[in-house]
Amino acid sequence: MCADRSRGTRIGVEPTAPVLVQVVRGDIVEAQHRGDVAIVGSGGALSASLGAADRLISLRSAIKPFTAVAVLMAAESTGAEMGSDAIALSAASHAGADEHVAVAEAMVERYRLDPELLVHGRPSPLRSGSSGSLLQHMCSGQHLSLLLLAQALGVDARGYDDYAHPVQKRLRAVVGELLGTDLDAAPWGMDGCAIPTYAVPLQVAAEGARRWANPDASGLSPELSFGLQRVRDSASYHHLTIRAAASGSHGADGASHPFISLFEFFARGEQARIRQPERGAVDTRDGDDRDQPAAGATHCFINRLLGKAPAAIRRLVIVLLLVLVL
Repeated sequence: MCADRSRGTRIGVEPTAPVLVQVVRGDIVEAQHRGDVAIVGSGGALSASLGAADRLISLRSAIKPFTAVAVLMAAESTGAEMGSDAIALSAASHAGADEHVAVAEAMVERYRLDPELLVHGRPSPLRSGSSGSLLQHMCSGQHLSLLLLAQALGVDARGYDDYAHPVQKRLRAVVGELLGTDLDAAPWGMDGCAIPTYAVPLQVAAEGARRWANPDASGLSPELSFGLQRVRDSASYHHLTIRAAASGSHGADGASHPFISLFEFFARGEQARIRQPERGAVDTRDGDDRDQPAAGATHCFINRLLGKAPAAIRRLVIVLLLVLVL
């Protein structure tokens, strides 16, 4: 399974993604959501799908748990130790709350990192509770970890945002192996936090989610599987700390779980969040909070889809890409 510039269906290109959910007010169809769904089994084999399973989607912050694996492996190979809180912050978007900044500050002090090298900029002063500190930025954990990766590689961290920088080369190699794809051949662009982001077919992203949920059954090398398990355990352990602002999501068990950026997908402001409880679930929510009813309806749709599937399929991970049709 390999993503390259000649493979994959781009957003906006036929086949049109099917309508998954409509928001109805009386006789009025107020809004509708189109999306593609990919369900994979062992080895990334497609078990079921809706729409185009090869639709190219931008990984954006969905890549963070996997870049954290690359950083963890490189750092600890040089004798540096990463605590579970630092691993979790590296693998997640965060709200910039005091407890998040405290972990970031501890990373700066412990690994002697220079925050002035961070390229993600400062959080908006309009953001609730923001003082404009660099470390309050939602991506500061990941970016600090990339400074640590440069340190582990023995290279200058300046320019770590450049596609050709050794940090980005190492990320493409390790994350590509984790996802089972060639990121050197993938379409790419600059993310909102000023580092490269990559597009992969939805099925590839689904396999990454499956491996994340089941490191022991990932089929990866023992070293990669162990690294993936370490990151997953750290993010799960710190799920009450490493979370996005004012956000709560619901797993298949009906319990409320504060959001962790374990696996995110963004498309025109929408995001899909992947979880793997006992039977698996997908929680969806419009990124700009415009249409919570549609998000909730999509959640119900996916859970109904899961409920009708055979038991073996229900335990698999679904990746959902939502595109809001205005």
